[in-house]
Amino acid sequence: MKTCRLAAFFIAGMLASFSTINGCGSTSGRNLNFTSSVVDAHTHSFALTETDLTAGADITRNTSMVAGHSHSVTLTAVELATINQGGLISKDTSSVLAHVHNFQFISTASSPNGGGGGYGY
Repeated sequence: MKTCRLAAFFIAGMLASFSTINGCGSTSGRNLNFTSSVVDAHTHSFALTETDLTAGADITRNTSMVAGHSHSVTLTAVELATINQGGLISKDTSSVLAHVHNFQFISTASSPNGGGGGYGY
């Protein structure tokens, strides 16, 4: 199975990392995996599917469970279409245990199945 490259870039002076994604080059059934900003020494992950990106509906879903908790993330149909077209959507999670995380949602042109990471603030 092919694996997309691991990349990094800077947003406003903060490091954001791209997740490693299996199955590069596939145009159907893609999954984008994202990693949140680091807050209180931990991150969360969040995945989007091809169906999420193209269904034309809002979604609300939980992040991964880390340190005994998860957060919810809501993306509108317009935001999902923007991500699908290669645009960047910055989104905060719900507040849990007095903190939030940020996700930088982007599907990179150079890596059609690649998902962007978050940054800390």
